[in-house]
Amino acid sequence: MNNQRIGFKLHGRWLVPMELCFFFDKNEEREGLQQLHQWAEHNKLEVKRRFFQTLT
Repeated sequence: MNNQRIGFKLHGRWLVPMELCFFFDKNEEREGLQQLHQWAEHNKLEVKRRFFQTLT
């Protein structure tokens, strides 16, 4: 498993709920990130690389 956590931060919120976080397995990371970026582009959303805190 990769150490980079991916999370969806809700608009206007400071913390990311744990149920909106996930990881890609190492062997799936490249394809998964490509699909994530395609999904974001299709939905006119921005993908940002930032540190975030989670709410457990």
